[in-house]
Amino acid sequence: GDSFGDRMAGSPPGVSGRTAMSVNAIAGAVAGTLVSLVLHPVDTVKVALQADRSTKRSITNVVTSLLKKRGPFGLYAGLSASLASAAPISALYTASYEAAKLKLSPHFPKDKQWIAHCVAGGVASVATSVV
Repeated sequence: GDSFGDRMAGSPPGVSGRTAMSVNAIAGAVAGTLVSLVLHPVDTVKVALQADRSTKRSITNVVTSLLKKRGPFGLYAGLSASLASAAPISALYTASYEAAKLKLSPHFPKDKQWIAHCVAGGVASVATSVV
């Protein structure tokens, strides 16, 4: 049968384990970057709400205030720091999750594959905690 070095689950025939790991890492990095780009404004608003709890302003009021003070790009303040960590962490998480899942899956019957997925998620979380 195929070994980890020969082929990863979900990879097209003929794609080596190292290439599949790279593809998974790149996919994770792109996904992490996109998530940061889309959700950063939401996080900016959340932080503004948390920082000013005493006034009990509405989300609409906070967004309006931020846009007036900083303009639309103000919602992206601090994005570079977020991107600097999101891409590598997401790349490592996705690649390690897929590798662990591939190694663990053969040890569980079809109706217990969820265990391999859960453990792979734990492995990936541990891997990213050192970054």
